[in-house]
Amino acid sequence: MASIMLVSMVAAAGVSAAAQPATVGAPVTGGPGACYDGTNYWLVAQGTPNSAGQNIYYKTANTEGGLSTAAWIPLGTGTNPTIVSLGTTGAVAVFARGTNGALWGKANDTGVSWSNVGLPSTSVAAGTGAVALYDTTTLQMDIFYVNSGSNSLMWLAGTSNAETTLTNLGGAVFATPAATSPVSGTITVVVEGTGGVIYERMYQMGAFGGWTKFHDGAIGLGASLVSGSPPTDGSAVLAPLRNVELYVAGTNGHLYELYSGDGGLTWYTPNPILHPGTLGWTNLGGVCKSAPSAVYDGTPYIFVTGGDGGIWANQAGTWSSTSITGP
Repeated sequence: MASIMLVSMVAAAGVSAAAQPATVGAPVTGGPGACYDGTNYWLVAQGTPNSAGQNIYYKTANTEGGLSTAAWIPLGTGTNPTIVSLGTTGAVAVFARGTNGALWGKANDTGVSWSNVGLPSTSVAAGTGAVALYDTTTLQMDIFYVNSGSNSLMWLAGTSNAETTLTNLGGAVFATPAATSPVSGTITVVVEGTGGVIYERMYQMGAFGGWTKFHDGAIGLGASLVSGSPPTDGSAVLAPLRNVELYVAGTNGHLYELYSGDGGLTWYTPNPILHPGTLGWTNLGGVCKSAPSAVYDGTPYIFVTGGDGGIWANQAGTWSSTSITGP
């Protein structure tokens, strides 16, 4: 039985190319999806089809390092998978572009069995996938993806088992979008526009604002957003926005980081004439062959497909030297 095999060979600071292992087994196709459920780390990736034709696999471990030895488990068939926590330990949902181009999903609500998620018939642009958020306060699921044909950003909202409201947010998007919720009832979305230019939209007070163009920085392969520590007062809309970090696979293949202290409101220069200069990107190095996928467990972990087709993790600017291998 064919199975997915993941190894890590990204050339990064402190890791010499000569010390890296030889490529073994099948590489990951596209980028990994990752989430943290408060106890466990989860990875989902597209790999070599098994005897049943399944090419989407997932694994889970209670430490980031434990992902190296955790088993890959086949889940279904499709491309560009992503995974999101449903707010409790062991409860996650996976979304992917199906073989017919439609969006499909599976939820592991009980942490034991998987069930199909009711999704309306909708077409996802080739080479892209979805990004999903789950609000534990409102129990709402928000899914963002690129529409096939128009390349506009689509917003699908509902619950973990039935997404019912579909909204076209417009724009011309050319990679899987990135999204995070700095606080319940607020959403920050970042996309790659024409020429790799970065655009942002924010949802606040029950509505999305307009598109805002970043004046510095470009996306090479895709981006990921992650929110930091939640508010401590337990409130929702009135709570202060959490810190947000944006990770981008740059046009040179390096991983870049950009920080915002107010949920994405002021992390870029809104007027380059009055406030000239750069955004303050941090170059984290590496050899990124996919969009990154970031999780937060008190510190950000960023997972990305490396130069060998295997998955690497970056924490606090340091690339893991531990290979993530499969069966």
